[in-house]
Amino acid sequence: MHPHLIVKLHARYGQTDILPVNDAAQALADIAHTRTLRFDDLRHAVARLGCTVTVERGDAGTGTVSAMIDDHMLATAAGIISDARVLVERAQLKAQQHKVSYDTPIDTLSVVKDICALKQMCTQSGGLRPFGVSLLVGGIDIDGPRLFETDPTGIYFEYKAVAIGEFETEVSDKLQKSYKPDMSVDEGLKTLSKMMVEVLDKNFDATRLDCAYIKTNEKRFVKLTRDEVEKVVKASKR
Repeated sequence: MHPHLIVKLHARYGQTDILPVNDAAQALADIAHTRTLRFDDLRHAVARLGCTVTVERGDAGTGTVSAMIDDHMLATAAGIISDARVLVERAQLKAQQHKVSYDTPIDTLSVVKDICALKQMCTQSGGLRPFGVSLLVGGIDIDGPRLFETDPTGIYFEYKAVAIGEFETEVSDKLQKSYKPDMSVDEGLKTLSKMMVEVLDKNFDATRLDCAYIKTNEKRFVKLTRDEVEKVVKASKR
């Protein structure tokens, strides 16, 4: 496995689209099929740095490491890929159900508690295997950004910056030294890209990075193109 970096979003969620009542059930049924996520090698660091996301892809580069739970919320994982997919899809469905029912975005803690409740149940029920994955869930609530880590036992912790997986100690040390609450999106992307270069060293390759951001005024998840990622990496090496 290799190190991955992801930065927590910092924005406020805008107006939601209202679905007709007759279409709600079908929309919810479609979500499980249209929002399937696959995770590659998993190693992530998450920090509150404005509204940027930088993720290191796995060697295969065939899956998406950062998963959008809702427009204002994302998740990433370290552990068993299939377990992560199941939990992310569950979180996506819960977020959409909340939006259809209440016409408001779900808060981050509610999603985290739902994920952890299922994880905990699987640790004590006969015939069930515990989820072998830790999830990092970041979201933007009314009172600001939230960042949580959930472990396989169902316990969750809130952080301003956290790293999980391989090279956790090394990345955590770099986060503590480099993290600043007032960093801009560009600064956050450059800082995390630089960390990736330092941790991976000769194994670093820009094609293994996924980058995305949500600007406060736009309230929209945006994923950088491959050319834009290359520019971020070059800027971080200067």
